[in-house]
Amino acid sequence: MSKEKFRVYKNKQRDNHFYLELRDISDAAIEIWQDQFGDKKTFVRLKITESEWEKITNDQKHLQIIQKADKRVEV
Repeated sequence: MSKEKFRVYKNKQRDNHFYLELRDISDAAIEIWQDQFGDKKTFVRLKITESEWEKITNDQKHLQIIQKADKRVEV
């Protein structure tokens, strides 16, 4: 991964999934707990700036455009 804090990518085998890969999790909080009924809950909270959020959404939109173009070529 480059020196960026994160990257957004898609796994070609799983067309419906996007992945956010973090280089540094120092600004992240992860909670994993189980309630009295045995139900497990997991929460991940990330501290990101507005410009970083815009980059994430733009990267995701860009990947969707590429995926649509690839599907048109396969047909």
